[in-house]
Amino acid sequence: MKKILKHTRTATLCLVAVVSFSCSEEDPIASSVTNYPVIEIMGDDVIIVEKGQPFNDPGAIATIDGK
Repeated sequence: MKKILKHTRTATLCLVAVVSFSCSEEDPIASSVTNYPVIEIMGDDVIIVEKGQPFNDPGAIATIDGK
């Protein structure tokens, strides 16, 4: 019976220690909204260029939150 009480007491103390030290005293990080970029690729889906010919990249337009 003494062994059971000793193990129960030890387990309880360990649990209390874990719970006590697991709490963070730091301020929580402020939440913010993330706006992802929208990338629009200009030009055709497939561009065929002969070897040795010049290539002009049609480019792309990137916007964030419609701006």
